[in-house]
Amino acid sequence: MRRLRTDSGKSEDAGGWWVFGFGSLMWDPGFEFAEQRAGLVHGWHRRFTLISNESWGSRERPGLCAALHPGGSVYGRAFRVAGAHAEPVRRTLERRENAYRHVTVSARLDDGRRIAALSFVYNPDCPRFAPDLDVATQCALIRQGVGAKGTSLEYLENVIARLRDDGATPRRCMRLLRAVRENGAGAKPDGSG
Repeated sequence: MRRLRTDSGKSEDAGGWWVFGFGSLMWDPGFEFAEQRAGLVHGWHRRFTLISNESWGSRERPGLCAALHPGGSVYGRAFRVAGAHAEPVRRTLERRENAYRHVTVSARLDDGRRIAALSFVYNPDCPRFAPDLDVATQCALIRQGVGAKGTSLEYLENVIARLRDDGATPRRCMRLLRAVRENGAGAKPDGSG
């Protein structure tokens, strides 16, 4: 990722509010936005722990996608939602991201601004979250998952591609992809990405 300036910017843009995406929102936000930037959030990290049985998997062939978990840091994309679109976007995100807890995170954008953004984190009350999956099970779910938006493998590949487009090196995601392609043999990623 491009080196981020450390000077602080405004925490909230008067022209709207921000959403921080770390998974499919990065390439398919599904809502109107006024601006998008690469960003970094401290205090959370990406892990592949959400069983998908609609978008990236089905009930017959469940897949796996990402959630934010406490600790570390995570690169992603931040989208500024203009005031005119605020309420429709909130409704869209409430439906789309209903498995997650919705929280405010502090992000540093690639242009140096610091913003507060809505994001979506691990929800221990959701029965589809599986935080203790071993690598072999993660790989099996990613290999088999086929849903309405595509495959779990495409999801993982798109996360990597978007982060690389922004200049990040998503080593954990790349290790997980390598394990998926090698059928999990000898893989040792920790499920993070």
